[in-house]
Amino acid sequence: MRSVMYRKENDNVDKSACSYATVVESHFRHFYDDASLYSARLDIVARTACPIVYVVLTSLYFLLYMFTPYE
Repeated sequence: MRSVMYRKENDNVDKSACSYATVVESHFRHFYDDASLYSARLDIVARTACPIVYVVLTSLYFLLYMFTPYE
């Protein structure tokens, strides 16, 4: 299974020329690309959802304020 992770530096060399550092680098690059993509998606959701939630909550606050009976 680990042999699938190995990446050749050059097409003219065999598998033994692939270093373990290249494998680890490739693994972490893939992991951090996924993390970066997740962070970007979270940023987009936050930039759209937070203003909507703010408007809804402030609207509810003012509606509740308007409909409270005066004593």
